Amino acid sequence: LCLRAEKAFLGNPTKAGAGGPARWAFGAEDIIPVRFSKDLMLQCEHTLVVWAHVEALEADWVPLISDSRPNWGFSFGISKDSKFGLFDPRAGKEAKPELANEKVGVVPGKWSMFVARGLCSTPQPTAKGKTELLVASDDECMRMLGTINCVGSGVVISEFGSSTKGISGIGSVALWPRLLADEELKQLFLWDAVQYECLTEAQAAWHKLNRRRAPKRDEEEEAELQRRLEAAATGKIGGCLDLQEMKLVDDDLPRVVQAVEAAFDSVNALALCDNYITEDGVRDHLAPFMQCLSDHFRLDLHKNLDINRDAEGPLLDILAKLPTEFGIIIDTRGTGFNGVAIAKLLNQGQQASDASMSVAKERARTAQREDAFDAAQQTLAAKWADQTDPAMPWANDGPLPVVDIAELAEQESGNPILVVTNAINAMIQKNGTKDFTRGRSLEEIAKVLFPKYTNQKLILRKGTERMEIASCDLKVFDLAQLFSDDSRVENDIRRLIDEGPFDKFPEGKKNELEDLRAYLATAAKAMYDHKAGTQMAWATSGGRGLPENCGTGQLIAHFSYLSYSVRPRTHEDFGFRLWEKGEKVDASMVKKGAVGLHAAVASGAVELEASSGKSYGHNAVTLRLLSASSEPLCVAVPAGTIFQHIRWVHHQNLLVGRTVHIDLQPGQSKEQKLGAFCMNETCCCADDDPMALTALQLKDTSLLRSQGKVWDYFEGLFAKYREEAGFAVGGKKKAGKKTK
Repeated sequence: LCLRAEKAFLGNPTKAGAGGPARWAFGAEDIIPVRFSKDLMLQCEHTLVVWAHVEALEADWVPLISDSRPNWGFSFGISKDSKFGLFDPRAGKEAKPELANEKVGVVPGKWSMFVARGLCSTPQPTAKGKTELLVASDDECMRMLGTINCVGSGVVISEFGSSTKGISGIGSVALWPRLLADEELKQLFLWDAVQYECLTEAQAAWHKLNRRRAPKRDEEEEAELQRRLEAAATGKIGGCLDLQEMKLVDDDLPRVVQAVEAAFDSVNALALCDNYITEDGVRDHLAPFMQCLSDHFRLDLHKNLDINRDAEGPLLDILAKLPTEFGIIIDTRGTGFNGVAIAKLLNQGQQASDASMSVAKERARTAQREDAFDAAQQTLAAKWADQTDPAMPWANDGPLPVVDIAELAEQESGNPILVVTNAINAMIQKNGTKDFTRGRSLEEIAKVLFPKYTNQKLILRKGTERMEIASCDLKVFDLAQLFSDDSRVENDIRRLIDEGPFDKFPEGKKNELEDLRAYLATAAKAMYDHKAGTQMAWATSGGRGLPENCGTGQLIAHFSYLSYSVRPRTHEDFGFRLWEKGEKVDASMVKKGAVGLHAAVASGAVELEASSGKSYGHNAVTLRLLSASSEPLCVAVPAGTIFQHIRWVHHQNLLVGRTVHIDLQPGQSKEQKLGAFCMNETCCCADDDPMALTALQLKDTSLLRSQGKVWDYFEGLFAKYREEAGFAVGGKKKAGKKTK
């Protein structure tokens, strides 16, 4: 039997419309039950399903389905105290409704699907047996109300509905001569749940994927989950973040991934087994995280029964793309994956085993090296104490702050003669202080324009007139205060690089080293941070020039100095890749919809309000980002991103070791900490130093497997270039070899 109000040939059902879906109306004295075309006997096995619209229950018993014989009265119905049950007069004069233990729990004015599933315990249909009573009315789907120790087998049903108040309408009636399985009942509910407004389209679609409903965590369980995530994010968990049997669902995964990202290199395994994660969570959250890995990692997903085969492809692609020596292991046993995929992802070959052992050995080696480095901080501070300089102002989008380099070859008492090719007044006007020269001597002007140069003779040229200022007692030459014509900027840059002040590294000569540092910083910034520079990467929205708190030249200058180079080396010399103007982050390496930090800053969607560095490793870099977007943003900071110091402080530059995602709401300012490796072992730890985002990224991300490997790589390069410059290990000049 299957009767539906929208296709009925019995009674007089109302049609679907503004009042809701089609129904047979009941619950009024002048409305009688609808008779079946013939009587139906309930078999030994039977399942009865009725869609009914429930109102406030007033009568002691409101029938849904019943017989029509006088003085008999078999029926399925609902009691006044909102319990679903069965009334069978075969129990005798003392018969009363047998009710489920649990109340129906249906909100008056809503549709519900009522189910009675009966099984007779005798060969022939009798009242002996059991009946399971169920209801479905919301996102919980089928809910068991209880089992009663009687069954309607052998009786006849003839009609449905009642004039008794409590059931205002019935939408459909169906009867099967067998027991429908739980899954079949669920599918029946989902078939009509949307039209009866029990579920939304999205909820119904989710349930049709046949996923389990996760039980809610209680307060104690939620507190324990939060405790574990915070311990991982703060570097207090080493090895595996264990989240087994924590009732996790897809919506929990963003904060799980954020905790592992924040853990930097302290967490190399994530146990998510026996939870309620689906293929959507794997595809949207876990796969992008795994794609960004730079070392061995184990992801345990076994016994997540709701993960279907749609997630096989993304995980297998990750395993194929990441280096085999990483030995990535993904345990998907007990999911919907097929056997071949499960075996491949388990990756139980020799390489995976070797990778695990290699990780353990490298961790031990790096730990010893870090201990030695930490113990050497005072020694390193003393080494660089007299080689630190204040930050130099820099105008990245104006005329190049460099004088006529061709005349630097002229010497006066062993010092360079600096030549300014612009008239003083023109130079002042470009600085926006038109009346600056009024009432001032040339010496006073020079002291203001060039406040940082020591005991130099300056030659200022105004047209053809030559004006000398002798021994002005100027402290350190501030290159940012000098301007040349815009048309000469590119030529100035080329001459600056080609015609530096030194032919060999002035080891041990304090004043000359100071001049070299000023030259390297200026030349490198001219190459990388000036809009006319040959290596300028930033293309900002509206031509704003270099974004706030960004720059690259100082790092190139610092690494060149550590290499004993007297000209700025290029980024390729150190294994860096230069971010290209307008370049977007690789979508396969970040979460869906994420924008790279460089692109976000260059476009103006995000402002880098501040960045600083402290020590190395966990939480070494602190960023403060401000969203200028009208839409929510997810900003990805890829592994291999580099932050530089902004002056000659001789502290470590920092290299992001694991990709981190930062969620920003419109107008939100947010502080985010990143784990980072230090790049130059021979310098002190960063000490809450202001830093700048560079346009550089490390090419070989396999170096990000440990701090030890990063040190090995860069210190090896510095040693190599020092040796090429004619200096042995330790910086001492090789005997008998001419330096370059």
